[in-house]
Amino acid sequence: MSAFQGKSVLVLGGSRAIGAATVNRFARDGAKVTFTCSGSEVAAKQLAAKTGAQAVQTDSADLDAVIARVKDSGPLDILGVNAGIGIFGDALEQDPDAIDRLFKINIHAPYHVSVEAAEYGRPVAVAATDRLIRERAAGLERSDAVELSRLCAARPDINRAMLRLWRAFIFPELTAAHGFRWAISSQDKALHRGNLYRFDGWVALAHSASGTDSRSGRRGRRKIVWGWCDDEDERPARTRLADT
Repeated sequence: MSAFQGKSVLVLGGSRAIGAATVNRFARDGAKVTFTCSGSEVAAKQLAAKTGAQAVQTDSADLDAVIARVKDSGPLDILGVNAGIGIFGDALEQDPDAIDRLFKINIHAPYHVSVEAAEYGRPVAVAATDRLIRERAAGLERSDAVELSRLCAARPDINRAMLRLWRAFIFPELTAAHGFRWAISSQDKALHRGNLYRFDGWVALAHSASGTDSRSGRRGRRKIVWGWCDDEDERPARTRLADT
């Protein structure tokens, strides 16, 4: 029996891409899954028919509506916040209403729904997944890799469990849906020894550092880029750092 059998899962923004992969995996493992959609009604209906999950129309920019959705879902075992938008270009030329909508969806909604979900118990771990910000990172293209951009938990040992769950359950779905071969994740070299990733079988792919701040002259912090690939032969062959 799957560890997720009968668990209650709500995914905000679950009709496409990473959200759809998340819905598909939890549903396949026997979880009771509900997911929200806003502008992808056809894709949502197709995913619901395929997985047996429940699709509900909810705009994450409408804070009252998205908070009510979490509240009406009752006690949750897993809350997935996948809804998000991006705006690119000159900040001085952006539509103020579009910027407000971005903050509501990307910042306000995740905070408020997490607080609402915590009404039934404290969150223990958070993982966030993104497409690569740059076109190329650690020698990998956007089409090759996805980024585990955030991983945090209430205790250090839970981080290890959360990393393993993400790697074993979410990453394979992203691989199947989008063709990613690698997952990457960066750690601050000054703050972490790398054991979290190393002990899970990840390999060190590269060093990276943000540029020098033009105003203060302060150099960016150095990071290690860790990588995971399901191919046991490709992982060690790709590593570029003998000593991290």
